Amino acid sequence: MSSKLFFFTLLMFIGTLFVIHNSAYGMQEDQTHISYNEELGAFVGIPETEAGVDSLLNIGTEMRERNSRISFEAATMALNYARKIGYRQGEAKAYNLAGNKYSDFGDYNTALEYYLS
Repeated sequence: MSSKLFFFTLLMFIGTLFVIHNSAYGMQEDQTHISYNEELGAFVGIPETEAGVDSLLNIGTEMRERNSRISFEAATMALNYARKIGYRQGEAKAYNLAGNKYSDFGDYNTALEYYLS
């Protein structure tokens, strides 16, 4: 699969997850447009809200086995947002997901630090 097709498919998948997730929170589809910016290596258009953190965590979990880089970026972005807004449940889940990614990368000391945070 070409990288352009992969990223197009990935963006469609992420967009679908976000719309489904936002529907559960009663948000309108047209309130937010998210995408993954390859140049920045980050997601853009995700609100700094509990729903935004949860969406990032869902993306990170879904992509864990498919694309470690994107999964890790979603986890770290979720952690930053959760800390910023004081969303402790999201922060705990983000630490866990980031710890899983560090473990996947073979960095067990850092993984343990994240698990214990």
